[in-house]
Amino acid sequence: MSPTWIRARIRYYAQLVGLGYVPTVVFSQKDWQRTVPARSHGDAHGSYGASESSAGVVYVNLSRACCKRGTDDTCAHEVIHLRWENLRHGAKFDHYVSEMLLGRIPDA
Repeated sequence: MSPTWIRARIRYYAQLVGLGYVPTVVFSQKDWQRTVPARSHGDAHGSYGASESSAGVVYVNLSRACCKRGTDDTCAHEVIHLRWENLRHGAKFDHYVSEMLLGRIPDA
């Protein structure tokens, strides 16, 4: 997937859920480590993506962005982490992703 398409999807999902800002999107581990606070780095290398709300940043791993549907899922997933910081992975989280992929605002 192209970085331009990914940035547009992140922007769309941020607006859909009323995030209040458009996150910065990075595509390399180097940029991720440069952008987020050191305590938050973690190892996002093998993941599809990562996000850090204090920095307003989303990382999308281009080497894992193999198809449009999967990459769109990653974009929605990471915006959810920014918008609902305390929401953990599980059925409710998956429901939010599904709703956003359909262009609907998840009921919080």
